[in-house]
Amino acid sequence: MDHRVARSQFKRGLTLLRGRRPELALPHIRQAVVLQENDPHYLSYFGVAIAMAKQRWATAELYCQRALRMKRDEARLHLNLAEVYLSAGRRHDAVETLKRGLQCARRPSLLIRALSRIVLRRRPLLPFLDRKHFLNYYSGFVRHHFLCLLSFLAQL
Repeated sequence: MDHRVARSQFKRGLTLLRGRRPELALPHIRQAVVLQENDPHYLSYFGVAIAMAKQRWATAELYCQRALRMKRDEARLHLNLAEVYLSAGRRHDAVETLKRGLQCARRPSLLIRALSRIVLRRRPLLPFLDRKHFLNYYSGFVRHHFLCLLSFLAQL
């Protein structure tokens, strides 16, 4: 019975969290955590809700890390911790979390997509031209592939 109530509370809280209303989502997700304290998804989203609603970064980080220790191969848990880091202004930690998640997650596509959104882009090779100018585009393409080749050769 507690499982159904916890699931219902969690779903209600998750809907509010996705609707950008974390202060209203927090009590629902907290109730789910109280009822099912060993569910890593509830703990992780509780951390996200705390970060978004209360800006208590350290507490949010602890809940997300606890969830990750329980189920390391779940991509969504890595993504939630990265979201907490981003909301705290810790971009580097978010990127590192996503990279670590790529090594052990079963569905890395979520992490790849998130990583591509937050990784810093290199400066254009020709800064006096627009980033989308064909010379910048193709010179950046060549640079990227050249750096990938160097990285590959360094591993040999």
